[in-house]
Amino acid sequence: MREGPVTTGKDYVRGPDPGEPRDPRFNSHPVLSVVLADADAGYRDRVRSDLAPYGFAVVADAADAASAVEAALREAPELCLVSLDVPGGGLHALAEIARRLPATTVIALTVANVPEDLIAALRRGAGGYLLKEMKAIELAKVLRAAWNGEVAVSRALVPALVNEVRGEDGHTLRLPTARIELTPRQWEVAEALRDGLATDAIALRLGVSQVTVRRHVARLMHAMGAPNRRAAIEALRLYGNR
Repeated sequence: MREGPVTTGKDYVRGPDPGEPRDPRFNSHPVLSVVLADADAGYRDRVRSDLAPYGFAVVADAADAASAVEAALREAPELCLVSLDVPGGGLHALAEIARRLPATTVIALTVANVPEDLIAALRRGAGGYLLKEMKAIELAKVLRAAWNGEVAVSRALVPALVNEVRGEDGHTLRLPTARIELTPRQWEVAEALRDGLATDAIALRLGVSQVTVRRHVARLMHAMGAPNRRAAIEALRLYGNR
């Protein structure tokens, strides 16, 4: 049973306008499982119903940070959407989920573009930082891109992200140096990235699909704490020895 009405004071996620066609590209994609954490039950219901036609299944939802972590660990979804303002701390929840479920893409949800929050979320393992007010089809496209290894951020925040990735002199990349544990397959992908191969070339070298490569790259970026593919490649070239 739904907890109250679906519509909230502000419809952050909007469904398609009357007569707006569904994007046919979603029809051939696999359904991705989602755990959603937000304090507003109406918002959670609306996200669940609005994303369903685009190949997403919200398998669990939560109203606070502790419940979000519990649900994520239980379901091990492809995606976990965490509002930063959930009771108990959205940043704490997404950091714990990213640490314990490196194969899950964690996305921070917010009502405002705050560069400091973006950087904090990415440092804690988030694969993106998105506004709640996005239209459903736009959110679906960005979420699927994030699941494929892209960093999902608002265009307005790209300069802040670039400045953070650069060093104080504006050129040197800030790269992770801590030792991380990778599976043999992840090492193969890491070595291919370090060699400068594109996704299609990596797939050909390893004899797997491009989708599989993108998933390994996403997991590798989470494990390294790299905010984007370029940072991961630079880190591998400097520190990527078995």
